[in-house]
Formats: sequence, structure tokens, C-alpha cells
Amino acid sequence: MRKKLTIIAVVIVDAILLYWEFIVLPRGIRTIVGMFPETGRLAAPGLFWEITAISCLQIVSVVILRNTLCSRISAAWEIVRLIFLSMFMFISIAANITVGLMGFPTAGAIVPLSVLTVISAVGLWRCIIRWHNNITIATK
Repeated sequence: MRKKLTIIAVVIVDAILLYWEFIVLPRGIRTIVGMFPETGRLAAPGLFWEITAISCLQIVSVVILRNTLCSRISAAWEIVRLIFLSMFMFISIAANITVGLMGFPTAGAIVPLSVLTVISAVGLWRCIIRWHNNITIATK
């Protein structure tokens, strides 16, 4: 039952992320640039980094699915998950800094990025702890 729920959850999450990646985000960027033409220079890099960040989350969800379906979790897959969570956290932090340096420190841009950074930091921390515990158990 748990495996079926995990498969359904990962498919739903990835479908939502794909919808956001290719429908919502480009439309939102066009709307913002239309309302505030001075943000036009952020449109292309913003779309690139948003797609990159969402792709990191999609890879993490596929790794979680793979770990759920397999009876034994390999350290290599945990490292892949750790790498992509780190990339997502780095993108979130870099986006916070870049938006602030370019003179757009609005609450609408900074708050969601900060929340995503905290969520990815917690996920990264849990992944490191779990990985460390698995190594400790294996060496005893």
C-alpha cells in the first residue's frame, strides 16, 4: 500500500511541477514584464533558473520513488539526492542574493525564495543525517 501511495504522490508532484515549469512560470514572467518593463532583464535568467530549480526537485522525487520501490537503498542514490538537494538550496540562496543586488528586494520575491531555501536546508540536513546513520550502521 505504501509503495502505491508513493508512486501516486510522485506522479502527482511531478505533474504539478511540469505544469508550473512550462505553463505557469512563463506566463507569470510575461505578465510581470508587461506590468513592470524594468524587470525585463530578469526574464530570461529567471526562467532558466526556475526551470533548473524545478528540475532538481523532479530528480529528487524520482530518487525518492526509486528508494521506495527498491528493498535496499544504495548509498549512490542517496548521494544523488544529496547533490540535487544541495543544488536546489544553492539556487534558492543565489536567487535571494541576486534579486536583492539587482534592486528588486520585494516581499513577493524574497519570501517564497526564503521558504524554499529553508525547506531544502531541512531536507538536506535530514538526508545527511540518514546517510551518516547508514554508514555508521554499516561499519559496526
